[in-house]
Amino acid sequence: MSSVLKKSPSAPMNAPSSTRLERVRTWITSWKLNWELYLIVLGAAFLRLYQIDRTEFNGDQADIFQMAHNAVSHVHLVATSNVASIGIFNPPGIIYFLMLAAVFSTNPLAGTLLTALLSILSVLLTYVMTRRYYGRLAATIAASLYAAAAAPIYYSRFMWNQNLLLFFVPLFIFVLLFGVIERRKGWLVPAIALVGLLAQLHGSGFLLAAPLFVAFVLAPRTVRIRDIMLGALACFILYSTYLLWLMHSHYRDIPIFLTSIRRPSTIDDQALIFFQQFLSPYGFDPNDVPLPNIHSLLFRLSPLMLVLAFVMSAVLVCGAVTALILALRTDKDRRGSGERRSGLAAVLQSAVSWWTELRASPYRCAYLVLLSWQLVPLVYLLRHSIKLHSHYFIMLMPGPFLLIALFIVKMINWTEVRATWGNVLRFCLYGITVFLVATQFLGGLALVRDTTRGNFNADYNRFNDLQSLQRVLTAADQLAQRRHLKHVYISTDDIRRPAFYYLSEQMHTSTTVFDDSCAVLPSLATGPIVLLTGPRQSLALAMTERFARATLVEESARLSDDPFRLYIVDPLPQQIAKETLASDVQFLGPEKSLRFEDKSWLVTHWQLLHAKTPNSGTTYTYSFTEVQ
Repeated sequence: MSSVLKKSPSAPMNAPSSTRLERVRTWITSWKLNWELYLIVLGAAFLRLYQIDRTEFNGDQADIFQMAHNAVSHVHLVATSNVASIGIFNPPGIIYFLMLAAVFSTNPLAGTLLTALLSILSVLLTYVMTRRYYGRLAATIAASLYAAAAAPIYYSRFMWNQNLLLFFVPLFIFVLLFGVIERRKGWLVPAIALVGLLAQLHGSGFLLAAPLFVAFVLAPRTVRIRDIMLGALACFILYSTYLLWLMHSHYRDIPIFLTSIRRPSTIDDQALIFFQQFLSPYGFDPNDVPLPNIHSLLFRLSPLMLVLAFVMSAVLVCGAVTALILALRTDKDRRGSGERRSGLAAVLQSAVSWWTELRASPYRCAYLVLLSWQLVPLVYLLRHSIKLHSHYFIMLMPGPFLLIALFIVKMINWTEVRATWGNVLRFCLYGITVFLVATQFLGGLALVRDTTRGNFNADYNRFNDLQSLQRVLTAADQLAQRRHLKHVYISTDDIRRPAFYYLSEQMHTSTTVFDDSCAVLPSLATGPIVLLTGPRQSLALAMTERFARATLVEESARLSDDPFRLYIVDPLPQQIAKETLASDVQFLGPEKSLRFEDKSWLVTHWQLLHAKTPNSGTTYTYSFTEVQ
């Protein structure tokens, strides 16, 4: 007996792969037709990369990039990052991201470019997320408003822990919508890991546990026990080195943190004010960002920007109310219920029916996720025990623009069924949309122009741009080489000291950085040196001119303030030492009186007897204690 095996045709065997290939081709073709996306991304890139070398570079920026550079060059396992405003050490998340930039360059500009590129990707991510779930028009409006918003642009142009929230928050919301709307399993693991990462980048990230909880409750049959365990494991890995630090430091940061949150609380409108600053490019907090001066373009546009703030706020409120109505209203409410029953049993039955219908409606659940993302942190921060700052509200981006876009699209769809006056209202909505996007872009462009040209208040002494700092250090290095001098002294304040610490490591000439509350003078054996001073007259320079010969040689411009100054300092013959203390220093006396800023100062002169060997990451501190 024989049997014959029939060979199946080849076409059906290749059908699944060919179908997938066709889907990929269709997807690529559809995205090629989205011409507005290229304009949005191009505009976002221009606003975030234009003259990016003028990026802000202060203490925090220098600290985190130097830690990333040291971790790469010395192969360190990083346990913490910089110190938070409340006095505790931040987790190391930002350092590991900046290590990706420090691998390629010691120039801090690499870290700034990484921050800006992630922000540009966040605009693209906003478009993709909104397009996937709410349509092309909503995606265009939301991404355009977000790309041109002044506050996100400002925080995209320099590296800082919380600035990476601009990318990871929309990624987190995308994951939540993926689970709530598409009801696919596996979304909870990355969602939990992202909350842990967001909390590492800034403490405000903990508040994003609220939309995670809402999504967890409203996405039935998508959550598995193993997802919770894997998410917890991911968070443990993210915080493993930080936990080692806590154990090593005997948990010193925990009492500091608890003390900060147990302070007397205040209820005010600060949270609402800061939140509104992300909607309009005018009216920033003077303690956080540079204010425009009377010569700035943003100042001249302030009347228009105030109108933008009012219209944007009004449309946002309408969008939030509309989202709440769409989330809470059932199909029976839309159709109208013919039978009304009373009694506790009927109320409970109605509540159960409403809850069941809510969880069965993916887009109603999505509206609640979006509202919990925006409202819960905002309401929570109305009552606060610590001082709020504008960067606490980066976690809400780009939520307001998404709600605005959804409201406008819903209204446009509603007007399409009104034959008589629907066209007029629809064109009004298009006009409002064009006004919001155009004015938003104009405000963002004005902010970039003013900050790159120094058109802001000179009293904002905290702003130091990287280009000016690198230029003056290069000038000091070249001056020392031309004059054949062996040392550069840098007198600086608390704000610029970390920046000069790091940037001076790239100089060819040996460099000493010291606080401007004292003056370090060269000895006769050292010979003349180059002295770099800050943009304003300091006590250190006054003391230098009193005890040595200082000649101004060069000035180096900086944004919106007096220039840096370079001096050649020649030592004067030293006096005979009067007293030696602990074989380290000698008192050269006598005391001298110095007049500085309408105050009298008693100045003493000391000589260090033993020079210390310079070491990487080592600071030598001398303290003088009165002996009883």
